[in-house]
Order: sequence, then structure tokens, then C-alpha cells
Amino acid sequence: MTNRLNRIHSLKQVGFTLIELFVTLALTIIVLLLTFPQFKPLIATEHAQQTQQVWVQALRWARLQAMEYGETVKICFLDRRQNCQRQSASQLTIFLDSDNDNHMQSSETLLGVIPIAADTQVQFNRRSIRFDQDGQASGANQTIHMCTAQRSWNIKINMAGQLSSTSIQSGCSLAQS
Repeated sequence: MTNRLNRIHSLKQVGFTLIELFVTLALTIIVLLLTFPQFKPLIATEHAQQTQQVWVQALRWARLQAMEYGETVKICFLDRRQNCQRQSASQLTIFLDSDNDNHMQSSETLLGVIPIAADTQVQFNRRSIRFDQDGQASGANQTIHMCTAQRSWNIKINMAGQLSSTSIQSGCSLAQS
């Protein structure tokens, strides 16, 4: 009889009661709600780094497309009339500019579009970035300045078409559009 009572007593102490589970769950939720605001800057910084990587990869891809097609590839912000402009728009356009006029015509091939997040500002030091059929960037070195609320960085393209990306410690210095 005592063995049976010991066994029943030991079975009762295994596991948690429903009340203990609810209390633990409630405390966990409270702790998460208190710590979540501290993760927002970390998430925003990670998003900015991913944006930077996407842009660098897209520019490298555009350079490869120029060499593959054997034609000039333009990268720019298009206005309503399909002309290249310096200031940020809602997307960046990559196209084959066969007549080299900084204007995307219906006969020219659209290679890709990179959307720009609403919290990201972008500015070129030229109207467009141009990769020639040999993969070289035309003209002098080109710079793309990008920034979000958390981060700013420059993507530089030298005349050989090589890319480098550097973070800037200061905040966003671009004018709001």
C-alpha cells in the first residue's frame, strides 16, 4: 500500500499545472513586450545593410549584362518622360541604352528595376551610371550616396567598373524630396 501511495505521490509532482503554464507564458510575453523596442534599431540597421548589399549586387549584375550583351547599360532614376535624373525616385531602372541619350525609349531593352524603400534616400553624382560593353564605367569615378534613418553609405564605381562600398558615420545629408 505504501508503494502505491509513493508512486501516486511521485506522479503528481511530474509536470506543470495549467496555472503555472499561464503564469510563465504571461511573464514571458511581458518580458518580450518590454524588450522589443530595443530591437527596432537593430532590425533597421540590418535592413539598411541588406539594402546596401542588394544595390552592390545589382550594380555588379548590370556591369556583367553590359559585357554579355556587348552594349551600353544605363542605371538611373527615370522621370515621367523616361529621362534619367540625379535625385531619388521610387525605383532605379537598368536598361540597354543603345543610342546613349540617357532616355529609355520603347525600342530599348529594360533589364531590371530595383525598388527603393520609402525610408531610403539615394543620390547620384551624375545623371546616370553607364557601363560600356567592356565592363568599364564611363567618365570619372561615380558615387551613389544612400541613407536611411539609421545609416548612410557611399557606393563608389571606379573607371574600371569596380565597386566599393563604405559606411559613413554621419546621418543622412540628402535633402528630403
